[in-house]
Amino acid sequence: PSLPTRRSSDLDQILSEYRGSSTVYKKLNTIKHSANQLLKLINQLMDFRKIEGNAARLEVAEGNIVKFLKEIYLSFKNYARAGDYNYTLNAASEISLVYYDRDKLERVFYNLISNAFKFTPHGGAIGVEITESTHEVTIKVKDTGPGIPKAERDKIFERFYQTSDENNKIKSGTGIGLALVKGIIDLHQGQIKVEGK
Repeated sequence: PSLPTRRSSDLDQILSEYRGSSTVYKKLNTIKHSANQLLKLINQLMDFRKIEGNAARLEVAEGNIVKFLKEIYLSFKNYARAGDYNYTLNAASEISLVYYDRDKLERVFYNLISNAFKFTPHGGAIGVEITESTHEVTIKVKDTGPGIPKAERDKIFERFYQTSDENNKIKSGTGIGLALVKGIIDLHQGQIKVEGK
C-alpha cells in the first residue's frame, strides 16, 4: 500500500476513468507516484527556502489541535490496517484549543507519521499521544522501529542530513523533511526532540 497523500490530481481522474490494458494502468500509477514524490519534494524545498530566508509567515488561527490531529491520524488508518500495525491515538481530552497554522502543522505531522510508518516493520506499533499542561500541549509520535542512534539525534534536523543503518547504508529520503519540520516548529515557538532506547 502507498502512504496517504493530501491532494488528488488530474491523473487520479484519468486513472479512475481508464479502461485499457493493465500494463498501461500500472505505468500510469507509477507516473502518478513519481509526480507526487516530485511535487512533494519541490514544495518542501520551496518551504524550506522560505524558512531559511526568514520569509515564511504563519497564518495562525485558534483551533482544536486534538480534532486536527485525529483527522491526520485517520488518513493513515487504512495503511496501518494493511500493514498490520498497532496504530493508536491517545488524547488526554477531546478539546485543546491552541493557535497554529493549520497548513504548516499538517506538513509536520504528515512527515512525522509517514516516517514512523516508513521505518517501522509491518506488525509494529505506531502511536500518536497528546497531553496538555497549563501552558503547553505535548504531541508525541512513537514507534517500535529501530530508532535513531544517539550520535545522530542532534543531526537529524539539519538540512540534507540522512541517517544510516547499522551497515552504514544511507536510509531513504532527501534530508529535507525533518529540517522543514523543525523550521515550522520553531516558527510556532515550539520545541521538537528525539528520544529513543
